[in-house]
Parts: sequence; C-alpha cells; structure tokens
Amino acid sequence: MKHLIFLPVVIFVQGLVLNSHAWAQLDPSKPDTRQLLSTARQALERNAAELQSVTAQGRIRHLQFDRDVEAPVVALDADLLLLYDAPKFRLHLQYRAPWENFGGHSSQLPLEPNEADQHKLEQQTLLFDGQTVLTVERKRDGSSRGDIYFDFHKQNMLRLAGFPFEDPVMLWNEPLRLDRADLSASETKPLSGGGFLGVLTKDTYRLKYYFLGAFEFDLRRVSSYRLGEDIPFRDWHLNWGQSQGVHYVERLVRRINEATTADDAFQRSVRSHEQVELEYKTFDVAAAIGPEAFELSALALPESLPIYDHRVNVNGKPKVLHCRDGKLVDAQSR
Repeated sequence: MKHLIFLPVVIFVQGLVLNSHAWAQLDPSKPDTRQLLSTARQALERNAAELQSVTAQGRIRHLQFDRDVEAPVVALDADLLLLYDAPKFRLHLQYRAPWENFGGHSSQLPLEPNEADQHKLEQQTLLFDGQTVLTVERKRDGSSRGDIYFDFHKQNMLRLAGFPFEDPVMLWNEPLRLDRADLSASETKPLSGGGFLGVLTKDTYRLKYYFLGAFEFDLRRVSSYRLGEDIPFRDWHLNWGQSQGVHYVERLVRRINEATTADDAFQRSVRSHEQVELEYKTFDVAAAIGPEAFELSALALPESLPIYDHRVNVNGKPKVLHCRDGKLVDAQSR
C-alpha cells in the first residue's frame, strides 16, 4: 500500500468549524451521535461530488474458504476496466479461466479446460446510460448475446456479472447507509486518534462500524454480529486511496461467514466463509470522458449479435433486436 498524504480540509457543520482533526475535538464524555453521523454524511456527499468522472482499472475476485482447507477455491477472477460519468458507466469484465493462474492458487485448479468451462463467460460489458442497462456477454465457446433492461435492473445485472455492488465508485455505500434512520439509535464513542466507533443493537444482531480520523469520511470497517456471538456473519473492510486530492475506496473486501451448530456444545462455530475482493489498481478522477462513450455505438456491436429486449414482451418472451449503425432495430427488419 502506498503512503498517502492527506491535507486538512475545513468544513462547516451546524455552525462548527471542523477540519481533519474534527473527530478528536468532540467531547468524549458527551458523544453526540446525530452530530457524528451528520458530519460523516456531509463528508460523504462532498466526496461524492468530486467523483463525477472516473476511469479506472482493477480486479475483482470471489473466493470460497472451506474449513481445514489452506488454499481457497476461486469462484471468479476478472480484470476490469471502468468508464464512469455519474450516474452513467461502462464496465468491462475480462474473466480469467479456471486453468489460468489465479494469483498463486493455480495448483488447486485444473490445468486444462473441460466441456463445462467452455460454456462459461469469457468477457462481459455492462453499459448504463442513466435510463437503461445493456449487458453484452461472450462465452468461451465463442457464442455471444446481449440483453437490455430498464434501469431498476441495474444492480441485479451487476450482481449476475460477478460485481455485487450497486455503484462501481461510491463503494462506501455498500457496507453502511448513513441515511438509515435507525443509525441515530447507535451508541457512539469518539476515538482518541480521531474518528469514532458506532454500535447499533437490534433484536437479533448488532452492527459495529468504525470511522478513523485520516480525513473526514474515513469508514474502515463495518461488521454485523448475531447476538451472543463474537465472530461477524458479515464483515466489510475498506482501504482508501487518493487521486487528484480526492479520496476513493481503493480496496473493498466483503466477507460472509457461514456458521453451523455443533451438536455437542450447542454453540455456533465458523465452518467456512465467502469473500469478495475488489481492488482498483489505477483510478483517475480527472478523466475527460465524452458522452459518446456511453452510447450504443461505442461498443461496436456486430449486426449478427442478438440483443434481447426485456422491456418488451412478445408472446411471453423478450423482443429480439440487432444493432445497426449504432442503433437497435427489430431483428425481423434485417
């Protein structure tokens, strides 16, 4: 991890002047949860306003750790390229094959492709133009197809592509929604080094989250625990980077622990866990992206590619379209 230099920034919250040491200045004997959350929420909004245009490259992996097994099973490993102009984005995923090197775990994987592998995805592009989401996938057997949906299917399409996050840039929204009304019921404690710890206790679980004081919105960890347990069933870790003086989530890890009940002790113990790792290796906030990057013509789709329009129902099935001169046309008009 490279060393980052954070410059103090002055902000105004409820008549107070807060800089990068604002968290430590609050009176620990009288923590004001609403004020702490308001400070973090306004910092989030300010940071998001600076992340409007981005180009980035990175990698996403899905790992399965089974009990008593040293090396994880790699369920998905993909290099990614992102063009982003909020809220629009174009995300390209290049999936690594099971017989390729998955970062040191290749010894656990087959050395040659099998028939089932040939039907798996080789690459996929997701284009969100602000109103519709288009996915274009190519499998290893050479077959391709496209699908187009209304915008409310965006998150589901990202998840199916192996990118289980709602927004590829505003990643801090995934582990913790600061606009949740019940967060105001948290018990908060300012930390001596800056930032604060929050704990929200519900009927069946408790939520614990940490903000550190490196800068005004420095969410580092969010953990969810079942009551009476010390191991979180869901655990998020965030590492931050900086581009052109703007902070962004450079690495995000989501870990889900699967538990089972031991018959002899009637206690829950961790059996295995799944982990999703997203890391941006390059991240350019000052990117100049033209509006044409989010148009259909930018994908240069062949006319032979079938595109299934799920916005239109024809005899119980999506309408089949093709791309011609950068526009979608009815397949029957070819």
